[in-house]
Amino acid sequence: MTNDTMIKDLTKGGVAKTLLAFSWPFIVASLLQTAYGIVDMIVVGQTNGQTGLSAISNGADLVFFATTFGMAIGGAGQILIAQFAGAKNWHSLQKTIGTLFTWTAIIAIVLTAVMLAVSSTALGWLRVPGESFGQAVSYTHICFAGLLFIFGYNVVGAVLRGMGDSIRPMVFIAIAAVLNLVLDVVFVVYCGWGAAGAAWATVIGQGVSCVVSIMYLFINREGFGFDFRPRSFIPHGDIVLMLLKLGGSMVIQYVAINLSFLFVNSILNAYGVTVSAVTGVGNKIGTISLVLTNALMIAGSSMVGQSMGAGKVQRVDSVVRLVLVFSLAWGALLSAAILLFPREVFRMWTSDASVLDMAAAYAPVCMINLMGFAVRTPSNAFVNGIGNAGLMFVVGVIDSVVMRLGLAMLFWRIFDWGYMGVWYGTNLAGLTPFIIVLPYYLSRRWVTRKLIIDS
Repeated sequence: MTNDTMIKDLTKGGVAKTLLAFSWPFIVASLLQTAYGIVDMIVVGQTNGQTGLSAISNGADLVFFATTFGMAIGGAGQILIAQFAGAKNWHSLQKTIGTLFTWTAIIAIVLTAVMLAVSSTALGWLRVPGESFGQAVSYTHICFAGLLFIFGYNVVGAVLRGMGDSIRPMVFIAIAAVLNLVLDVVFVVYCGWGAAGAAWATVIGQGVSCVVSIMYLFINREGFGFDFRPRSFIPHGDIVLMLLKLGGSMVIQYVAINLSFLFVNSILNAYGVTVSAVTGVGNKIGTISLVLTNALMIAGSSMVGQSMGAGKVQRVDSVVRLVLVFSLAWGALLSAAILLFPREVFRMWTSDASVLDMAAAYAPVCMINLMGFAVRTPSNAFVNGIGNAGLMFVVGVIDSVVMRLGLAMLFWRIFDWGYMGVWYGTNLAGLTPFIIVLPYYLSRRWVTRKLIIDS
């Protein structure tokens, strides 16, 4: 019989208390993870100016495009693990862990080779300003070389989150964040390596975190019954099909969204390095929202997944409502800060006068982006938790292709608003997941829907 001492039951106790208790380590972890990009941008921006900001911004967008594959398979694994844990199906849970590790390693290795081969060409397609192109290439090459570490520690976190453990993922991210901070200063400020130094700091931090997290799972393998023997890593066909069904939908969703972002950024880059730098800083301000909303989404997904596996539908409703309330309050607070103090907020990343002069014009755009994060947080927690792969696909395609690109082109070309039209169109599209998911949630059709683990 499987020893499940490491698995925390999220289907019991007060919903608000459980959500907050499960979320706070994710809040800390999200803050630390967000600090990766923020620290990179601050250190490089203050050292290399708008050229460094543009290089990091465009390079990070391309790297994030690649890491979405790891996020997708990890997210799919988390959903399966949460539903199996809720149903107390320990045997299938162990099969999922072994299969998840193997598939993640395969995808990471293949993707590393592909992205190293095409990254320079891709940055050219993005029309990265010439002043920052060389630094952007160096940044992406280094990050792609460490892709296996990035995928590895994300998957370990997904395994633990699905089992209801939010403390250990926070610790592992803290290790990476601290190393990243220290090495950023050493490589960028003292060694003068620019964007390449920021990339090395990130990869080394995540590499150490990956090794430590896997060692933790190995040392505590009896706590969740996974023995780490070679035979345990042999993929199981039924689990592979579930991962492909969920992960494939997530990949299409993430890729479609990120391709639309990359296309939009190629338009913005054509307006010069200042607009590119402002967009980069604006994106980093948006990631501050993830400090809470991403934590609530991850916690909410696990709680919804376990609750669906246990057949506790009313608990799903309570989780979704609370996630919405908390994320809206956070979005309103951040929106007030950027609207009232735009230059002061932007000055956190750069002292470049041309960038600061454009901060006030970007503030309303940023507010729309922040509120988009707020309302799609409960939508994503709900859809991911119930494992509705079809709805994930629909949301991703409509969000990215129909709305994000459609609105950007409408305001940019038809209304002739220039880069402001691209900004507004892209960020208004962030409301799409909520608009699509809300009718489905209210219809209650999901209550009797067959779970992915029963298919």
